[in-house]
Amino acid sequence: MNNPKSKNYFKNIVMEQYLMQIGQVFDTEFAMPVVAIDDGYAQCNWAFFDVEEKNGVLELEMIEGNIPSLGRRGRHTSGMAGGAVNLYGCPATGEEYTISPWVPSPEDTRSKDYPTTDLNRFLVHAVLDHLGLAGQNVIVVTGLPLQQFMDGENNTNTVLLNKKRENLMKSCHIGTARKPAAKVAYTVTYPEAVSGMVDYLIDDYGNMNPSLKPDVIRLGLDIGGNTTDLAIVLPGNQIGAFKTLELGVKHIKDKLRQLLIQRFDYEPDPQMLEEALLKKEVSWFGSDPEDVSPEVADAISFVMTPILSEIDSFKKDFPSLREIVGFGGGVALMHSSIRERYPNIIIIENADGANARGFLKYGLIYDLPAIMGSAMEHVNGTVD
Repeated sequence: MNNPKSKNYFKNIVMEQYLMQIGQVFDTEFAMPVVAIDDGYAQCNWAFFDVEEKNGVLELEMIEGNIPSLGRRGRHTSGMAGGAVNLYGCPATGEEYTISPWVPSPEDTRSKDYPTTDLNRFLVHAVLDHLGLAGQNVIVVTGLPLQQFMDGENNTNTVLLNKKRENLMKSCHIGTARKPAAKVAYTVTYPEAVSGMVDYLIDDYGNMNPSLKPDVIRLGLDIGGNTTDLAIVLPGNQIGAFKTLELGVKHIKDKLRQLLIQRFDYEPDPQMLEEALLKKEVSWFGSDPEDVSPEVADAISFVMTPILSEIDSFKKDFPSLREIVGFGGGVALMHSSIRERYPNIIIIENADGANARGFLKYGLIYDLPAIMGSAMEHVNGTVD
């Protein structure tokens, strides 16, 4: 769900007034905006707060949207009058990437080091550029798949978290004119799946959802682009168990691509695959649409079968489990298949944006003074 307010939002507001008002809501001085970006393997979802005064009261509105995680090293798209467009570069590395839904032969994001790559950084900057933050200081709160985040001492992968922060804080430029990109003053990374549950459990102001029972054991099911996270959330917001499977929307697309090639002897591009999944039909070279419902069902089943098996394993280990809460782009795509097995599953509204919303709530409600302080240390050059 792309909120039309997103495009150039921060260009169209008075920044000083925005920072003052959001600071009043959270009772903390804001020196710069905070944007949450779920920089996933299949798409990048963003979330940030708009603030409006209504009847003398400042109210928050969550602004959300996404772009596909499609990019390729080099210059691959041009304007009608010539010149490369959709181009992002990094002075430190000399790399340039084209970030566009229409880039030919986009690079596969499913690499172990994706969270620390140039491609990842440029996708984040494409989001910040879309929001109108080019040249502005900004704090980015983001995430990692649960297993990657927890893989370290005290269930925190400090080495990877620091590498991800260093990568996103490198300076970048936009276009052939090398216009300054956003200045990422600081980043904080949270665990996916857990953050989606934060979005489910609390509202924008940090209040527990009054319709939810606090003493219930829940399973968070987060199906993303390349991974599926499962997390048992115990009463008191403790994690009882977790697991990450390397299965997600991109694996469905891989299987669907194979099936469509077998049937039609043509290879679909990323846009056709997306359309096939959403509409269950394809149109080759402008011809009449052809039904591909059987191929879509087979591709979804190929990925969902092992995920459903893992859910059953969690149920056996936690017989007091009362709720399964689903979110992520894969849940939005495969909700019918999941409901066939678990008819009572709770699927969060706008499921693919749950982690980004959770990152934002987590950062602003629980960690804001520390995050803002660290950002200002980097801006002022007072970091050791």
